Amino acid sequence: MSKSEDLTPSQRAILQRIGTKLKALREEQGRSIESIAAEAGIAVELLYAIEAGREEVVWESLAWISAFYGTSQDDVPGR
Repeated sequence: MSKSEDLTPSQRAILQRIGTKLKALREEQGRSIESIAAEAGIAVELLYAIEAGREEVVWESLAWISAFYGTSQDDVPGR
């Protein structure tokens, strides 16, 4: 994954929207970031960074996380 510092402003804005949407979906389900990270098999720190728009989301991971929340990748902004 590339760091968001290497991205253009428009790419950073997309990551921010994706992170905001994923955080909202997690909170709607009343889930902790730790429980989602454990089930996704990723580090808690990485999920924090994704929700904050600081890490580029790998599209395969986005597909899994979207399915986990009961939504589709198309429902996540920036896709």
